[in-house]
Amino acid sequence: MLLLGLFSNANGQEILDQYFYKPYPIHQFNGKTILAGDVKTFIYSHSFYKVDKKTKIQNPYANPENLILTLFQDIRIQKLNLIPKLFDSTYHRSESKDQRLLNLGKAYDGIRFIHKFQTGDITYVKYDFTTDKKYNPYFALVRNESKPFYLSQAINLSEPLNLIGSLSPLNFHNKLEANVDTSKMVAFYYVRKEGRWVFTNQFPLVDHTTLFVSFNFIKPAINPFADFIEKVKLAAQSLDSTRLIKMVEKDQIPLLEKKDFKNELSGIRKIFKNYEIIPLASINTAEGRILYFRFYNPQYHIKGLTSMVVSNNLKGPTIKLIIQNQALNNVLTNTYVDESIKDYLGKLL
Repeated sequence: MLLLGLFSNANGQEILDQYFYKPYPIHQFNGKTILAGDVKTFIYSHSFYKVDKKTKIQNPYANPENLILTLFQDIRIQKLNLIPKLFDSTYHRSESKDQRLLNLGKAYDGIRFIHKFQTGDITYVKYDFTTDKKYNPYFALVRNESKPFYLSQAINLSEPLNLIGSLSPLNFHNKLEANVDTSKMVAFYYVRKEGRWVFTNQFPLVDHTTLFVSFNFIKPAINPFADFIEKVKLAAQSLDSTRLIKMVEKDQIPLLEKKDFKNELSGIRKIFKNYEIIPLASINTAEGRILYFRFYNPQYHIKGLTSMVVSNNLKGPTIKLIIQNQALNNVLTNTYVDESIKDYLGKLL
């Protein structure tokens, strides 16, 4: 009989000395790291456990691992009696869900924990259902907003821990890359506080998820986008509506048949037609330069800060409507990331 009280000291407290932070690259261009991420990470050393009906697990709610093992034991004995007690209110049982779980219990007899990411009251655990001959990768979301720990299905793909943690090389190669130099990058720290995410550019003394960004700051006297901005302004002010369309990257012009992209170009037209443009910074990527700029109308005291993608076309810069690289696009269009970058750049004005 195996008695499990996982990852605990004599007082039943979880040992955290194997947690660490180590930045990893998210996007690189011309040998330079443009975006990097970092999450509080735990890599399991002793990680394989066979589970059957005789397995005794101390306090299922003591830590994420015991929750997962208790759930698996319930699956293994083909009862599913504990599911409502192990999950928070986000889990809704159904016949099809139950059947999938029962099938897992028949096909596998063990659990191998791989690693986990944590920020505040949210933990993502990556693990495998295993047998001697095969394995099936899974992950679990665990929340402990008010203690104890509970499994949850309230997965928000846009949350910083999910977004940045999903791009960790641990999820692809089961190893971390070589050291990433973030000393000249701007750090955005995302902290889970009272059930919501907040960000800061000051290093926090609590759990956090980090995005590092390499900016090229633009000085008024040295503006590499001056000619491009003037051309866009003239095209936006022209009575010929096709003039601005011709400035879109050629292979993306068909996208204008879709409402979202048509509206995006209309927004660019409106801004460049009616406002003064002050470029602030850019992010150089393999897909083009992400240009962040301030727009304002001194007559009506209207101002704002937004961005657009400028291609690296050798024949001359053009407007890009979409970033093809999924990881790059997911990060830079993420609401939390976009708002924090604009907040940071706005304070530099």
